[in-house]
Amino acid sequence: MGKSTIRFLAKRESVIAEALNAIRPKTNFSIRGHGNRQRNSFKILRNSGRDSDKFGSSVHQSFKTINKERHSLACVCEQSRARLAMVSYVFPILKKRFLRSAPTHFVTIVLPTHHRDPGNLHTIEARTILRKFDDGMRDLCRNYRKAIGVGVLEIAAYEGRNGSVQFHPHVHALVSGPSREEILEVFKVRKSPKQPPRNKPVQANVVKCVCKMAYYSLYMTKFKPEHSSPYETEDGKKGRSNATISPDMKAEWLDWMADYTISEVFSIHGLSRARVDKLYGAEMETVVKRFLKETDCKHSEEH
Repeated sequence: MGKSTIRFLAKRESVIAEALNAIRPKTNFSIRGHGNRQRNSFKILRNSGRDSDKFGSSVHQSFKTINKERHSLACVCEQSRARLAMVSYVFPILKKRFLRSAPTHFVTIVLPTHHRDPGNLHTIEARTILRKFDDGMRDLCRNYRKAIGVGVLEIAAYEGRNGSVQFHPHVHALVSGPSREEILEVFKVRKSPKQPPRNKPVQANVVKCVCKMAYYSLYMTKFKPEHSSPYETEDGKKGRSNATISPDMKAEWLDWMADYTISEVFSIHGLSRARVDKLYGAEMETVVKRFLKETDCKHSEEH
């Protein structure tokens, strides 16, 4: 089974990569590249003095074992399956509703109480990060029977203007059905006096087209911790840019992610149990075939 999975993926590798990159540039799929990333993760953990054996037991050594059991989302193979499954099983439902005029919003929830200094990421659990989203979606589903919400947690490094760096756990979500006002009301967060005026704990941006919805589906599942740092241009304009996270913080992120599978990092509301089961449990070949169908890669059938 393992070798046949590798052969299956190898024959479709370039088509998968092309389809992903068309939706969100620089989102790639490479069997060799994934292997290199996995080996680099081991190296980062060993160099940081963390337990690489624990990490080893939480990831696939290659795509050969991808269908035998589910491992953590620290694993690049599991990340790929989750990314493809998001487009295969969640995006089509949201797309259908969008085309029937159901409003859809891209929501971000960042709670100041979830911020953690380096070395302390282990003091917060995935379910704590997702709780605000879960509670809000339960309210929305009670008040709006056809509401759908799909949230995915993310951990980023955030550098303040004073140079201090923290982990900022947050949730990105696609919410279909309720209005922007209803979404902002149900996810309302009391803002800390210490937060800069521009920093909003909850943001809800309207999704204006199907292409943007597909883009957000991949953005939510990039599983790539980034370092957000401030900058100021010569004319005084301020903004933020993303860069690669430091090796020590990457090691801490890997160690944390090694404790969680896809069903613990995702939060789904309003979808059928059967569809959620497919999102979490479908075999890689099934996911890829569905993905290529949904992205209209008809020439992939030649393989």
